[in-house]
Amino acid sequence: MRGAGQPDHPQRPGEAPAHTAIKASLETRGYRQLALGDGTKFSAMPPGTFSFRMNVPVKLEGGAHSVNIPIDAVVMPKSASSGSLPIFFEAKSAGDFPARRAASAGDLP
Repeated sequence: MRGAGQPDHPQRPGEAPAHTAIKASLETRGYRQLALGDGTKFSAMPPGTFSFRMNVPVKLEGGAHSVNIPIDAVVMPKSASSGSLPIFFEAKSAGDFPARRAASAGDLP
């Protein structure tokens, strides 16, 4: 597992078209994409920026351990003030159902 901001999960089916649509929509609105793997942490993203496949560290109950949660799209609104958190998005495609995944993995009859 990599550190915060560093992608470590493979792209899922349907993720690329979703990213393309999100990117086009954000860029039309004047947002700028951060370079993948540039080390920017979600909590330090400048207003008006976005990134894909960013790891976000989350402390587990009790705070002794943390894990990185991969987030598909992270957007820091243009109106964000210092200390604001970005918006996190999970990209799904219309055919991305848990049952379909289980069936393809042989978990269903």
